[in-house]
Amino acid sequence: MVSEYSRNLRCPCEGRKRGRLMEKRTFVDRTSVKQDTGKALENKVDYLTGQGVPHPVRRTVEEMRRVMLGFGFDEVELSIFLPEDVLLKAFSDLYPLYQDMTYYVAWLKHQKEELEDLRPAEMSDEHWIALKEILWEVVDDNISLEEGVYRAMEEMGVEFQVALNILLQIWERVRGEVLPQRLTLRSAMPVAWMPTLRALSSEEMHPLKLFTVSKVFRREHLMEETHGRVFSVLSAVIMDPEIEMDAGLTVVRTALERLGMKDVEFRYKHYSPPYYQPAQEYELFYGGVEVGTCGMLRKSVLEANGVSTPVFHFEIGVERFLMARDGYPDIKGLEFPQFYRKWRLTDKEIAEGIKPLKTPRTDWGRELAKTLSEGFKAARKEGKVRMKVLSENLTIRGEEIRRVEEGEKRVTIFIGGLLKDEILGPAAGDQIVVLDGNIMGVPKGEVKKVIDKQGATPSGYDYVWPLCLLSAYKVESWIKKGSEKGEVVVEKVRSLKDVNLTLEPHVKEYILSRGKSVEVQGPLFFRVGFRGETQ
Repeated sequence: MVSEYSRNLRCPCEGRKRGRLMEKRTFVDRTSVKQDTGKALENKVDYLTGQGVPHPVRRTVEEMRRVMLGFGFDEVELSIFLPEDVLLKAFSDLYPLYQDMTYYVAWLKHQKEELEDLRPAEMSDEHWIALKEILWEVVDDNISLEEGVYRAMEEMGVEFQVALNILLQIWERVRGEVLPQRLTLRSAMPVAWMPTLRALSSEEMHPLKLFTVSKVFRREHLMEETHGRVFSVLSAVIMDPEIEMDAGLTVVRTALERLGMKDVEFRYKHYSPPYYQPAQEYELFYGGVEVGTCGMLRKSVLEANGVSTPVFHFEIGVERFLMARDGYPDIKGLEFPQFYRKWRLTDKEIAEGIKPLKTPRTDWGRELAKTLSEGFKAARKEGKVRMKVLSENLTIRGEEIRRVEEGEKRVTIFIGGLLKDEILGPAAGDQIVVLDGNIMGVPKGEVKKVIDKQGATPSGYDYVWPLCLLSAYKVESWIKKGSEKGEVVVEKVRSLKDVNLTLEPHVKEYILSRGKSVEVQGPLFFRVGFRGETQ
């Protein structure tokens, strides 16, 4: 250390030499003044093309944000750090049970030592006094060690590496141990809301509707497909003197429906955490997976935190939501696909990931979809529509399928009508196959060749059958609503969505990230019309 300090004093020009070397302009500097563009700039532009793939959790967070903002909830940020006393107020005597799942924040606790024996022999009194003052500033947590290095460079007139080496050798004497502090990482969102609720409790702005989508840190002991130690949650509160459980449940149900989750099961929880009112909490289940919880926050906990207004809280786990709604198998594969999810999909796996968007919900609707498909096949084969009995209750006559119900409603369903001579367009026979990761529509006459000679994998879908499923789904809805008429029309196919098909999320991400294509297109002229007549 002494020799290095002395060497720096004997060679003050060293810093100027380094400064001249650092004057060399960077690539961005040079190209910004229209110099040295050429091939280097072309390579740079190549990095600014293409379509990136969002992480599924981040994509879903944005989806949740749009829904909540559309409901009039204001978005806020909650602190990731919570003092232990906030947890104590929420959990009271039960805190030891929850403390076991809590992460405490720790950092170095410095200690003051006599440093005179560490003074470099050739260091002047002025420099030594400045160095000790810098060290005490670091020990007292007024500045960081990094800032201390820069201060030493400035006040002692030495280079960065010299200042760093001097401070690091002395640092060994003052660096203490890493000790946990009374500060925790956010482990329960209802507790994390307390400072914000207290800050806004005096405002005359009821009802106060707030939400956040944030990370939660919990030391889970059971590590399985549905448990992670860091996860994301949509958390929302309604603070209002008139808020009641029924109103809160309606908000939760409506939000989940908007997010694509209908028929969510609300299970009464016999034992609630101490921050919920007894018998005022429900767990939310969808497809057998617990996706969230909701309830009225306990009055005593609110009052202990300076909040006197009733508060309803609900939260939805983003990862579990994706598992339940979109079928992701586990949290690890969802959060870290680069480590845990299969990164190469076979054509068969891609084909299996092609699914209908809408399907009929009743046996009658499913039979109607089959009848429509058979009607279109027969019409396509014959070139026009002829009378044909397809089942006991459904008859195709001219351009209509007629069902006479017992009761007050007669339903007439029409097919075709967009073309004079043919019931469907040229692309009606196209089959959807997968080849080398690409999804494509292949004309019926070429399907066998593409499968046998090129090794394509059939998906089991053409352009017509998924639209028959959609039409049956629509007819079910029209009948339920008492509609008088409606129609499903697709003149030209440009995408999978046009024929009522979609890709499972992991397949979509794979295709986008690998630069694969989806080529389904062509003139279809599909039409199903509906008319309901009251008897």
